[in-house]
Amino acid sequence: MPDQSTRHPWKRRLNQHPFASLMVANFCFFMGFATFFLLPKYLITELGASDRQVGTIMAAYGLCMVACLPFIGSGSDRHGRRPFLIAGAGLLGLTALAFIGVGDMGSTPYLLRGLQGLAFACWFVNSSTLAVDLVDPARRGGALGLFGVSTLVTYGLAPALAEWVAHMQSLRHER
Repeated sequence: MPDQSTRHPWKRRLNQHPFASLMVANFCFFMGFATFFLLPKYLITELGASDRQVGTIMAAYGLCMVACLPFIGSGSDRHGRRPFLIAGAGLLGLTALAFIGVGDMGSTPYLLRGLQGLAFACWFVNSSTLAVDLVDPARRGGALGLFGVSTLVTYGLAPALAEWVAHMQSLRHER
């Protein structure tokens, strides 16, 4: 018996909208995330961080992310994807706002970067799994390719946009 989405093309089209919404949300999440590719530059130029401090702060992200991934994966199997997606996006937003108030190389940048690792783990596991859940198995390869684009395009776009915004902001303050 053919699957319903094959017999009714309109159902297949309707099923594409949640995936498209997820791609837009994924793009937005990773625009925020990829902006922090500029964090080492900020830590050095604005806060006077040493190379060692920058390395340790950036490692806090990776260590926290790796430590949390297995727990988040099993937690999302029990509690669903949505709570973890909301937590990941919310936590990334809150840590980004908190970084605005960082004025020295105390413990705050380390803590915030670790929390960003947790945010990434929440988002990455659940958005990827949801992407697989939302598409027809026969179209998963192509869909995951598009989903990957919604992530990877931000890696070049977000830092460039953030640099431009910072430059425009500095020009505004010079006047």
